[in-house]
Amino acid sequence: MHEAPQHVTTPIHALRVVSEPHPCAYLPDRVARHEYLFARTVDPIIYHRLMDMNFRRAGTTIYRPRCAGCTLCRQLRIPVAHFRPNRAQKRNRRANREIDVRIGAPELSEERWSLYRRYQAARHAEQSESIESLDAFLYTSSTATVEFRYHLHGRLVMAAVVDVCRESLSAVYCYYDPLLLGRGLGTYNILTCIDFARGEGVPYVYLGYWIRDSAKMSYKTRFRPCEVLGSDGRWIPHDPHDI
Repeated sequence: MHEAPQHVTTPIHALRVVSEPHPCAYLPDRVARHEYLFARTVDPIIYHRLMDMNFRRAGTTIYRPRCAGCTLCRQLRIPVAHFRPNRAQKRNRRANREIDVRIGAPELSEERWSLYRRYQAARHAEQSESIESLDAFLYTSSTATVEFRYHLHGRLVMAAVVDVCRESLSAVYCYYDPLLLGRGLGTYNILTCIDFARGEGVPYVYLGYWIRDSAKMSYKTRFRPCEVLGSDGRWIPHDPHDI
């Protein structure tokens, strides 16, 4: 049963709910539990502090894992001033230099909805229930948010939603044309976020949770140097051998 909602000792007006145990989405044979904060608006700086407490955002819901006996879900961030692209990332930039990147307010459209459905079907073998569910999950935000839109020859090929404050950019989610898989568009989006943060003087780009034992999250540690949030709340330089 859900714990009774209550006000929490965070600097936002929010309600707190802890979920029932459920199967872990990342590690087989594990049980997960999440803590949720519900708030209509969150100051960007306060949201940055919440990320430093291992929270993330989806729609207007802010959440973090609260699993019994497991703390493997750890935020990962890139210190922008120290990041240096490796050879593969430099090739990725060159291969995608003809893509036009536009940044603006998040705006859901039929074009985005069509692209998102094709991405989900190809990459995750699933379909979002409705355009309204996509709006609630991605295009409705409780904090300062922008959308990176990527066009190739005038056609939308990728969209990424990014939370922004003066201390950090947080890559919320991106989706792209599955027929262009060979372009490494997900990598290109992260490189674009890093470049944007550098230009704006933002010191960190947050890439969400990294799990050491999850192969599908290993790509995040290819952006080096990077740091992971320890269970004690301190940021630790990631050891490239800790995979």
